[in-house]
Amino acid sequence: MTATPENRPLRPVILRVPADAADLSRPERVRRLSDLARQALRRSARLSGLCLGDLEKDPNGGPIPSGGVFWSLTHKPRYAAGVASRTPVGIDVETVRPVREGMYRKVAGAAEWALGQEDRLDAFFRFWTAKEAVLKTGGRGLADLSACRIVAAADAHRLSVSYRGRIWVVRQCRFDHHMAAVAGGEDGVDWSLPAGAADRFPA
Repeated sequence: MTATPENRPLRPVILRVPADAADLSRPERVRRLSDLARQALRRSARLSGLCLGDLEKDPNGGPIPSGGVFWSLTHKPRYAAGVASRTPVGIDVETVRPVREGMYRKVAGAAEWALGQEDRLDAFFRFWTAKEAVLKTGGRGLADLSACRIVAAADAHRLSVSYRGRIWVVRQCRFDHHMAAVAGGEDGVDWSLPAGAADRFPA
């Protein structure tokens, strides 16, 4: 079948943050990371055959579709990412690191944790990034976290998340001690990762 704009896979792009960003002041570093995430977004749009215009946000900080293109950004100290789509989309990247026990109770309930088959810390960041990616599809923040529920774990790189009457399929990859998740799209994901950042969970 020939790929059309409606059935192309999502093309999230993840870029490595240059080492010299760590030497910048906090405001300068945030601007640098934000600019890099926007570079990733525009590359994602080009790979998907989409044309982005100005990137604007609503009063709550949620991305406003640009020329009919939905978009989402994220950045952490070492990586920045963006994704563009013709339908609502959300992306998140987190550094996999130890977390306090109370965070497990905040992120998911016992029935959700029972679905995880992998290492407990990996499961935490799979659930966390999946829920944040879904919340970003509607421009909502973590204040709505309790409305998200993990309802199925299809395999090591796909979770199903229930949010306000819809089931979202979230696709994930783990690379270089980071977990990435993207929500949206119905036809798979083609991740673009920096050279040397091996994808342990190909989508």
